[in-house]
This record gives sequence, C-alpha cells and structure tokens, in this order.
Amino acid sequence: MTQDGAGPPADSGATPPSPARRFTEGEVSDILRRAADAEGRAALPMPADTTLDDLLAAARGAGLDPDVVRRSSAIEPSRGRGPAALILGAPDRREIRAVLPGARLPEDRQALVEAVERSLGRRGEVVESGPEDFGWREDHTAGRTRVGITPGKDGTEVRVSADRAGHYLGAWFLGLLGWALLSGLTPVGSLALLPKIISFVVAPILLARPWWSRRDRRLRRRLEQLALDLAGILEEGGRALPPG
Repeated sequence: MTQDGAGPPADSGATPPSPARRFTEGEVSDILRRAADAEGRAALPMPADTTLDDLLAAARGAGLDPDVVRRSSAIEPSRGRGPAALILGAPDRREIRAVLPGARLPEDRQALVEAVERSLGRRGEVVESGPEDFGWREDHTAGRTRVGITPGKDGTEVRVSADRAGHYLGAWFLGLLGWALLSGLTPVGSLALLPKIISFVVAPILLARPWWSRRDRRLRRRLEQLALDLAGILEEGGRALPPG
C-alpha cells in the first residue's frame, strides 16, 4: 500500500526490539515517557543498559501496564532532520514507526478510523483498506497527516507521519510580525540597508524558534500516542483472529 504516501513498502527495514536488547538511557526515558503519557502517570525512573524484560518487570511493580510499555518499546525514535530543524530548531515533518509481531488488522476498520481522528482532532479519508493494508490521510491548509499499516517480515508495521511545512511558514510570519513591532522600539531604523535586511530575515526566525519547538513537542507526543492506540487495536485484532 503506497497510495499518496499513506504507508511504507512492506519491507522498510524497521524491526521490533528483542527481549534481550539493551536500551540506552535516552531510549529508556522515551519508552517510559510514552507509556506514562498513555496512562496518565508519572514516568518511572530506570537506569540505562536495561533490557525489555527489565522494563516490563519494573512496570508491573509500579502499576504500569506492561503491554503499553512493550508497545512503547516498539516505537522507533523520531529524528528531526532537514532545513527546518536547523533553522527553527525542530523539523517540519515528523514520522513515527513501530513494528508489532503477531498483530493483525481487525475486520472492522472503523475502530482504526475513530482512533486516528480522535487523536488528531481532524477528519480524513480511508485511502486503502485491503485484507492486510490500511491507509488514512487528511489534508488541511497548512499541512497533512498520513497513517499507513502494512504487513512486513517481522510483523505488522505502523507508520504515522505529519507534514507541517505550512505551519513552519506561519511560525516565520508570526516572528516577522513580532520583529516588526519590536523594531519600532529598537534602533533598527538607523541601520544601513544590508544589516536592516539581515535583521528582518534572521530575527523573526529567532523569535519563532521557542513557539515552533513547543508545537513540535506536542505534535511528536500526539503521533506517538496515536501509534500506541493503533498498536493496541492491532494486537486485539491479532488475538481475535485465528493465526494466518
């Protein structure tokens, strides 16, 4: 399923974590943060060089759902790259991927649609709904969101991506307005032409960076939570259906 970027090819290189794999301090922090966010709990502190079995045991002892922790461990880190990440401190595109061994699409796809639209707060359309594939998309003025679920050699892969290039332009424009207002209180008007032009290019970006970074953190957490919600539905679907 590859319609309009709704999902990845079947073999995308993503693999689920093995029980014996050891996680770094940053990975442990992210796994537990996602699980704690999903359950409305404070994150559980854990040392680095921890295995998945260690995380699950600690989760049980702290009252966290070990299934949520395990799903959280299957989510790949979302790395921010590109010009927007360098200029504004956060990317204009985020993608979350997870591979879930044994998970299967439910026969009723409406649960997937409802989970996606509830998490994102946007209505969209299903673009693929085959026996083993599911794709959903939405487009709005400033960006777009894609969800793809496809089979792979290591399990069912979930991919959620958000393109917010239009939001990036909006952040720069807000910074430009802010700098235009502040320039009336600063000696910008007395500068030579070239420094004045540079100030009106660079200053709005610096002013927009905190706002854009906060927006990106909220977006990343929303996409991660959506991936966890979909993982839960898929695992329930796998338990409800006989092995293929």
